[in-house]
Amino acid sequence: MPVPGYLVSATTADELILHAFFVPSEPSKPAVLLIHGFTANFYRLPYVHLLAQVVHGAGYAFLTANTRGHDIMATIYSTDPDRSARLGSAYERFEHSLFDLQAWLEWLEGRGYSRVVLLGHSLGAAKVAHYVARTQDPRVIGVGLLSPADLTVLQRQEGEPFDQIVEWAQRQVAKGQPDALLLPPKPEYIPMSAATFLDFFGPNAPSHIFRFSTPDELWPCVPDIAVPLLALLGTEGEYVPGDPKAALEALARQARRTPSCTLRFLPGVRHNYRGHEEQVVAVVLSWLKDVLSD
Repeated sequence: MPVPGYLVSATTADELILHAFFVPSEPSKPAVLLIHGFTANFYRLPYVHLLAQVVHGAGYAFLTANTRGHDIMATIYSTDPDRSARLGSAYERFEHSLFDLQAWLEWLEGRGYSRVVLLGHSLGAAKVAHYVARTQDPRVIGVGLLSPADLTVLQRQEGEPFDQIVEWAQRQVAKGQPDALLLPPKPEYIPMSAATFLDFFGPNAPSHIFRFSTPDELWPCVPDIAVPLLALLGTEGEYVPGDPKAALEALARQARRTPSCTLRFLPGVRHNYRGHEEQVVAVVLSWLKDVLSD
């Protein structure tokens, strides 16, 4: 079933133009903003079409939006024709996601939507948590973390070769070559610049928000989320060490300021939710109705 929406664009504070698909509703009601994960984009998530349908059917606006890290490599146009940027997941910097989320929240507010629920999938969950913790943006009234990922899982799988890549990336940045491209050592990996690799996997990486491997240490960002929280994990291909159910419980212990923390553990569900779209969307919609019941 088609949804009555249209393509839109927003401009970030650093003058990059991003794109999204918007399904409107009455501005007096809240909006739902979905942020994609690593190498994804606003339209490719397997569940996005169904989520747009059910959110619209419940009477809320829905915006599924690109960040500058969409796809593997992408040219992002600027308002200045001479300043287009080579970005995508291979070149993005995690901290710059603050500009992207701010731009979309301002876009929504400019159309009358002053209350927004933020949903983030995979790396998008880290971006959402980071944004809310850093800004305490009063427009955000709820946060949904869909398959939050502990990126150190990949590091432990690779062992010593991974550490060698970190050293290579550090040397490139020290030489003033942050965009030096690391070609994938395995077919399933993607190209990534030295600076981006350190953003994701280096010491004190800013994207390392969900530290499931160290559940008893204080995590960044999660303890500072002060709005209702949803955390959802499946069991297939999730980037968590050990038991996903235990990972969710660790996240809940870290979420010290949230007025409510809803945990959903979905056996048999994959990280990208393919084949389980209806089940996942039903969980999200149920939580949204609870959060937006007032």
